[in-house]
Order: sequence, then C-alpha cells, then structure tokens
Amino acid sequence: MQSCQAKIAPTFNRCTIFTTGTDTFHGLPHPLTCPEGMTRKSIALYYFTESSGAVSQSTYYKPLPEDSGIKRLLTQIDNLMLRTYSVLKRKLKLNDQMVSKVLKFFSRK
Repeated sequence: MQSCQAKIAPTFNRCTIFTTGTDTFHGLPHPLTCPEGMTRKSIALYYFTESSGAVSQSTYYKPLPEDSGIKRLLTQIDNLMLRTYSVLKRKLKLNDQMVSKVLKFFSRK
C-alpha cells in the first residue's frame, strides 16, 4: 500500500487477468465519477488451485496511507467482523443463504 504499481483504464470489453495473494492489493481506492446516466459494470471470476490445507477466506480491506485514523479503525473493525463471520460459518457449517434467513428474521419489525 505504498504506491500504485499499475492503473488499467476501464475501457469497453477489456479483460484484466492477474494472480491474487495476501499482498496483491487491488481495486478502486477512490470513488468513481461516472457521467450522469452511466454506471460501472464489472464481472469478477476467481479460479482456485487445489492445495492441501487451503481455507477459503473473505476479502480484507486495507486503508490507504492518507486515510484518517477513524477510517483506519473502522477498516480494522470491518475486517475483524469478516474474519469472525468466516470462522463461525466454517465451525457451524453455515452458508450465506442460511445466515441471510437468520438476519431477515431478526430484521422484521
């Protein structure tokens, strides 16, 4: 998170392929400004290689060097909640659909 290594313009029909890992930070760190009536459309596909002991994990976010202290704290809290959620799903053998049903039940008025 020290510097931008590459920028790829979102040109129509462009495909970007790269390997991801624990230190391959990527994404859109600043909000997009699309012309009125236009939106960004994106499809993300991930291909995994089998390896022993592999565990699926959520995406974890990193604050930018210029982010405020409160944004850094909120990012850490969000990542902690995501990790906790992932561990609970694995331990309790839950899936997102089951969790969504539970959340809908509690969100009823």
